[in-house]
Amino acid sequence: MTTHGKAAHSSVPGEGINAIVHMTAVIDYIHRSIEPELAKVSHPLCGASTISIGKISGGKQINIVPESCVIEVDRRIIPGEDPYQVMDAITRQLNTQISRLGIEHQIDTLLLDWALNTPIDARIVRSAQEAARRLGLNAAPAGATYGSDASKLQALKGIPSIVLGPGSINQAHTVNEWVPVSEVEQAVDFYIGIAESFGEQ
Repeated sequence: MTTHGKAAHSSVPGEGINAIVHMTAVIDYIHRSIEPELAKVSHPLCGASTISIGKISGGKQINIVPESCVIEVDRRIIPGEDPYQVMDAITRQLNTQISRLGIEHQIDTLLLDWALNTPIDARIVRSAQEAARRLGLNAAPAGATYGSDASKLQALKGIPSIVLGPGSINQAHTVNEWVPVSEVEQAVDFYIGIAESFGEQ
């Protein structure tokens, strides 16, 4: 989202319109109004939808009233939500509120993605559970709040998909990203077990 203002010299700020100040009203609205509403709807495996303002930029230099300010917002959907409907709803909500405040703004879509929503009784899920049991691992289905290509395989190609493997999301995208070798070795046995169980079914 971009808020638009009017540049002016900082010695006469009243001659300009501060886009950063306007953006603070947008941020406050997201934090106080949108965020609490998302906590009210939850998925048993994935929890509630979330929203996070991950990036902000504005202004050119200290002695100029900023004419624009940009934030990038991450709105995570849960199974059962449609990304296009979510984007339409949040756009309408923000446009209504921000227009009331008289703030000139623009909303652009960066990425829309689906939530993975494979049925618990899908054949691939049963095969993974059986392979886990044979290896003495926890076979209970679990949810994850990060994204992967699995949701696209399911939504676009109709392929029931699951996400599993070695490592932890806590190490992903960090400076020292790593996966224990023992977990990689265990994953090999797990994948073979899934293929064998899937074939048996």
